[in-house]
Amino acid sequence: MKCDFCTLTDKNYVYKWLALCNSIETHISRYTIWVLCLDDESEILIRRLDKKNVEIVNLSHLRDTELERVRSSRTKQEFAWTCKPSIMSYILGEKNVAAMIFVDADMLFYSSPEPLFQKYTDASIMITSHKFSEKKQYIADIVGYYNSGFIIFRNDGTSRACVRRWKNQCIEWCYNFHDKGRHGDQSYLKSWPQDFKNVEEISEKGANLGTWNLERYTVRKKRGEFYIDDEKLICYHFHGLVVYLEKHGILKPYPATVHQKEIYKIYLKELQKAYNEIIAVDPSWHYGFAGKLSLLRRIKQQLTQNTRIVWQYIH
Repeated sequence: MKCDFCTLTDKNYVYKWLALCNSIETHISRYTIWVLCLDDESEILIRRLDKKNVEIVNLSHLRDTELERVRSSRTKQEFAWTCKPSIMSYILGEKNVAAMIFVDADMLFYSSPEPLFQKYTDASIMITSHKFSEKKQYIADIVGYYNSGFIIFRNDGTSRACVRRWKNQCIEWCYNFHDKGRHGDQSYLKSWPQDFKNVEEISEKGANLGTWNLERYTVRKKRGEFYIDDEKLICYHFHGLVVYLEKHGILKPYPATVHQKEIYKIYLKELQKAYNEIIAVDPSWHYGFAGKLSLLRRIKQQLTQNTRIVWQYIH
């Protein structure tokens, strides 16, 4: 089957977006990646990279005056959240796609998501809950039960109506704080199973795995593939990973933001590959990296990471 992916990026996330693209190319044979560029720098670079099966969208294509109107009232992060349902609505409404997978740019595929379509044959919309670990359950009341970083829509009336309402909700209110049960874009997903038909929660542990639930599971590697308990890892959401640029163009993570050695090792390798592709077309590219750690901060971060690893092994 052909998979249509949708995501968005700005200049600070574009190297992560490129790693995501490369992982899609590795695991899916027929695909298109629709990317909303939130600034000129990301659009210019992506055009120069000239990746196959990539369709570039910018804000002018959306022709959404209400979206433009609220831009000045949102931070860059909040505006990116606000744009998510807008780009989804644009693609579902105006492009000839049978289905669409929205995926945040800071994710990586470790295997194909195609089995999800084969399992949830009656679903119009497939969403993932955070599956918070027990000690993190309280966070669901703040950021939402579902995670909006990985959503699958079949292009039918239910999906288009859902995304259209979500777009209007985000334009009205989408901020990085908790207010009256709302937080950012993803708290609105909570009512979808009640308000729309054929909404299914993806039960697979390896779909949209992230820092919020990783500690619930055992990670194993079999024949070169990762398994979460006994289920294949499909995609991991690298929320909160902080990367800095060492001399000679080497990417390094803040140790405290690495939550699993082997999964993150592969992602960091893919980020390095993506950065190398970027500087091959623009040697001056420097966006999206944190400041270099001092020796003392590096030691503190390493201690934090080591403590987490020890805790995971003894529990």
